[in-house]
Amino acid sequence: MGIIIVNKIPLYIHIPRTGGTFLREYFRKCCPGIQIHEHNRVRDLTNPDQYWKFAFVRNPWDWYVSRYFYFCRKHINEQGVSIRCDSGLFGNAFQEKFPTLKSHLLWGANDRIPGFWLTDRLIDMCWVNGYDEIDYYGRYEEMESCVKTILDYCSIKPKKTIPEFLSDPDNLRYKNSTIHEHYSEYYDEELKRLVAEKDDIFLNKRLFSYCDWKIYKFEDKKKRYNFCTVSDIKYLNQGLCMYDSLVRYSKTDFTLYYLCIDRESYVRLQSLDLPNVVVMCARYVDEFNNYDNRLYQGYCWSLASRLCNYLLNTKEIDDILYVDSDIVFYEGIENIYNDVKKGSIGIIPHLHVSVGCTVGGYNVGIIYFRNNEIGRECCQFWTNCVLGKYQEYIGKYDTCGDQKFLELFEQKWEKDVIIIGETTGHGAPWNLFLYKYDNFSIENKIISFKSPPIIRNLRTYGENKLIFCHFAGFTPDYENNTYAATKERFNENFLNIPACRKIYNEYFQLMKETYERYY
Repeated sequence: MGIIIVNKIPLYIHIPRTGGTFLREYFRKCCPGIQIHEHNRVRDLTNPDQYWKFAFVRNPWDWYVSRYFYFCRKHINEQGVSIRCDSGLFGNAFQEKFPTLKSHLLWGANDRIPGFWLTDRLIDMCWVNGYDEIDYYGRYEEMESCVKTILDYCSIKPKKTIPEFLSDPDNLRYKNSTIHEHYSEYYDEELKRLVAEKDDIFLNKRLFSYCDWKIYKFEDKKKRYNFCTVSDIKYLNQGLCMYDSLVRYSKTDFTLYYLCIDRESYVRLQSLDLPNVVVMCARYVDEFNNYDNRLYQGYCWSLASRLCNYLLNTKEIDDILYVDSDIVFYEGIENIYNDVKKGSIGIIPHLHVSVGCTVGGYNVGIIYFRNNEIGRECCQFWTNCVLGKYQEYIGKYDTCGDQKFLELFEQKWEKDVIIIGETTGHGAPWNLFLYKYDNFSIENKIISFKSPPIIRNLRTYGENKLIFCHFAGFTPDYENNTYAATKERFNENFLNIPACRKIYNEYFQLMKETYERYY
């Protein structure tokens, strides 16, 4: 039972760049009884005492980055306080005058622009006669839990929860997000101190205390790779071989989230107690617990998107890289992250076919999502597609499990999608024949294209290194010391290339070593 606020009307005070566009629409559509005060001040209310007033705040260092990139991309001029903060400019004109966040913040400090700083904005919007009139502040970074608290306080039962609201594609448009790196990437020591000085009241106010939160401190943020994969017991040895390759070649600390489809693989993997591996069982996690023996293949195909979606929304991670369990990495894993650093979504091209074909132009072997609004939005969309929630895509895009849906990413988020491959060579049974191996050795794995690939915006520069190989359909026969390279036997002509035979022989040897190590 929530805390009932007797004779008070819940009123949302919308502070800019704190998720307000989304919250406004969510409250209007799902939370009857909550009123909205659009970017207006508390002191403008006729009878403020009749309201229980709440607002959302945001880490100020992050807030300035969000505001800066919003000014860079907006296409209209705005009246009021914004016109002072953006110097009356927008879009390219704004970016020309302020090419960096630092230039913008120093301008605000040197010219003493009214209402420029977050503390100024909060005092202007939320204070009356020297007193803060807001009854409850939610944190942007904990939006879902704070909204639940607000609704409990007001004894309001929402028509939909926030995840349910976002599962409707029509509601994704309300996410007024900006694309940028983690906010700490834009601050030097001078700029850190400037914000701390200007927002001293905000930062030290009891209700906020952002400086006390470890996540907002500016100590060196150690990069950590986050991988995830899925398999049943039949592919567990492939998954362990992939894990061993991460241990061998990753120069950065990593976590591998391993979702076991069946209980047998879960018990086996748990018993190994491997460093940097988080083991989950699909049978024991509600988000994956809709297993059906009759539809096993379809269920397996649904798990890559659902696992990524689950991790992005439940773990404190910067990003997630999904990896098929039958992939092995070589030296240069960091090249993948170098390729995707300017985007929120990363996909791998098949290379041997173009966009539009039945199997799709992209392969699910590796998928990257940054944990920002665009990355989460895209991953949720993919999940909904795979679960059949968008009837308009059935028949045209469900022709190869979860795979052909990746073509829709470019259509919907073109500027945010990176085609991985600029510095990342990758192989598979379907594309190894496209490469030249003039300077290849099993140690250096140097390859180059015979001719430029027919993929949008994929630039290649002569020779490259094979960073990973996808051994799809690989079937080892340990007893007879042999293997089938792929289940599509007609597709094995690439093994006539000596370099390809060496790559596969090496993988078989790795698989045998993995089997001996863990079984």
